[in-house]
Amino acid sequence: MVEERLLKWLETAIAYSATDIHCHFQNRNSTLQLRTLGGLKSVYSVAEDLAVYQYLKYKANLNLSVSMLPQTGTFEYVVHNKTWYCRFSAMETLSTKSGVLRILNLSPIQSLEDISDQKDEIDLIKQLLEKENGLILFAGATGSGKSTTMFTGLKDVINKSIYTIEDPIERIYDNIMQMQVNQVSGFDFQSGIKQLLRHDPDIIVIGEIRSPQEAQAAIRACLSGHLVCATIHASSAVSTIYRLLDFSLSLHELEIVALNIVFQQLISFNNQRSAKLDILTQDQTAQVIQQTKADRQ
Repeated sequence: MVEERLLKWLETAIAYSATDIHCHFQNRNSTLQLRTLGGLKSVYSVAEDLAVYQYLKYKANLNLSVSMLPQTGTFEYVVHNKTWYCRFSAMETLSTKSGVLRILNLSPIQSLEDISDQKDEIDLIKQLLEKENGLILFAGATGSGKSTTMFTGLKDVINKSIYTIEDPIERIYDNIMQMQVNQVSGFDFQSGIKQLLRHDPDIIVIGEIRSPQEAQAAIRACLSGHLVCATIHASSAVSTIYRLLDFSLSLHELEIVALNIVFQQLISFNNQRSAKLDILTQDQTAQVIQQTKADRQ
């Protein structure tokens, strides 16, 4: 019964081209919503949905003995002979349970050209990914497709050794060696970078910069002379720099790592999702950094 209901969730989401399924349970009330191009759309919820929520925690390999700690995990699920890559995030309080199920491969994207029709910007991303060193940040809001853009570009890079450190790994790519953070065993971003630097990488990927720890790991890898790619949440290309400052990085550190920023917004074009790209090259980010330094003096 639970499997059938989960299948119904996914079938409905796919039919509406929804990237996320939101489920919310408080006392005896429950809501189920889909994240579509037009925003959140409510759909009919039934009593079995709470059991689906619990089942998703199991499928995503979350710690079932912990209830008050936010957790995220990934899994694969087959719907009508097609494999869908999913990420499930769970948050709970004393009276409320909330989950978000994201479908990671909703759009059939095979190349960067499928992401945006901005040819000059797409060509520039390809050029950036051919650099020998520096930091490329793929920035945007939640659900803007920044991870998709980053990995789509990376999978077309040839004759280079690419390693990732992710938390969690959301989707497997054939030409990329992907490692997952495991805090229980002591494998975090800092120790991951330490090991990778002994493994002769060409490109190091940090799944997402969400704290000072990941930010410092990215800088450390850059200063070793490697090309580093990462995603980060930001509201604009320029504000990405200020986000890094919020993570305790200095203007001097940003100045010396050859910072490039690929900011994107998800827009609707002919009833299809498309990325609107705004790119700051290292020369442009250097100007912003210099102006910020001048303003602070």
